[in-house]
Amino acid sequence: IPGYTAPEGAPIEIGFAYAGPNAFRSLGAPLWQGRDLQAADFDQGRLVAVVNQSFVEKFWPNQPALGKEITLRKSDAYQVVGVVADVRLEETRSPARPTIYFSADHRNAWPSSATFVIRTKGEPHRLASSIRALLRGEHFNPGVGDVITMRQAMSSSLYSENRALDFLGWLAASALGLTILGIFGTVSYSVSQRTRDYGVRLAVGASRRDVLLLVLRSGAVTGIAGIALGIPVALWGAAALRHSIYSVDSSVLPALVLTTLVVIPATILACLIPAWRATQINPMTALRHE
Repeated sequence: IPGYTAPEGAPIEIGFAYAGPNAFRSLGAPLWQGRDLQAADFDQGRLVAVVNQSFVEKFWPNQPALGKEITLRKSDAYQVVGVVADVRLEETRSPARPTIYFSADHRNAWPSSATFVIRTKGEPHRLASSIRALLRGEHFNPGVGDVITMRQAMSSSLYSENRALDFLGWLAASALGLTILGIFGTVSYSVSQRTRDYGVRLAVGASRRDVLLLVLRSGAVTGIAGIALGIPVALWGAAALRHSIYSVDSSVLPALVLTTLVVIPATILACLIPAWRATQINPMTALRHE
């Protein structure tokens, strides 16, 4: 690797993969520099390669990568024609490693097992039989394995994480329901304890709207206090996830805003029935209330 000197005794760990024409476009992986591997590279066996962003950051930081040559086995020199975004081909739970993508030409042929990425405009499974027939026509025998969508491949790779998220979603929904019931019970008890107070307010000229807003304000303060106590816990939990799961978004602001927009209306909703009951208090009855 020109321009890079490995520390003494430290091995150079690099991933290798063969890619056909327009493979990165099919994957949806953006090219940061240069071009994709092309059909002419494939057909003519040109010694060209595309490297990923991690490769550039490790071996050529602050250097132009295009045009550099990578020598393999002290004989074949591959010219870098493009830099592509990191693609985690094998392990989704760890950072992508520096990778070189070579053109899969007719000389090195395809490996014994290969993955084909096909971008479609319709329902992918409807094209499964056509894809199998096409590959058989290209002499990929004894047969073609499973035809799955990218969403299915990602879901399978992240199965345990998806199940954990489903569980956390149900847990969050249950917690929200319990919160609404708790606030409803607390506000209802508070209204029953302050029946005389509300009656006095109504007797001296307060409108029922004033009493309604008073109860709703009290419930909103409870919800805001809960949010203020929960934000530090949420920040701590986000930090724990960032250290245990790779590529978790470091920004929790959208989640905090969404939580606030859900909890405050839920709190007000929980207070509506007790607040309405407070407005129905008869002042004369309330004044005799012990």
